[in-house]
Amino acid sequence: MNVLLVDDDDSHRIFLRQAFVKKLNATVMEAKNGVEALRVLEKLTPDVVMLDLWMPVMNGQDLLEKLRAEDRWSDVPVIIMSALRDKEIVQKLMKLKISDYMVKPITVEQLTERITKLFADVVQP
Repeated sequence: MNVLLVDDDDSHRIFLRQAFVKKLNATVMEAKNGVEALRVLEKLTPDVVMLDLWMPVMNGQDLLEKLRAEDRWSDVPVIIMSALRDKEIVQKLMKLKISDYMVKPITVEQLTERITKLFADVVQP
């Protein structure tokens, strides 16, 4: 599994990278903002994008809109990560076909459960 972590918080990216590698045997690519993420995406399309909403340079929602506008990335599963619990924002993001919304702080157990469920849903008919 190839994962793209997009988060401006270094400690959060390190935590998630370790969890993905240790628990899910994933290959992890990282970006600190949406612009860096687009550079990574030009080279490789991940199996899932873990995307923070609030980042400098290009925020998560702007990146998500760009992903959904491009055919090559339009179906890539995106899981939003945010401390925000605003239902209106979540509903707006759902219209952009997010796969999940996780409220920070995220635990290893939550991450493992959500990723396992996401890929079980993808594999089943």
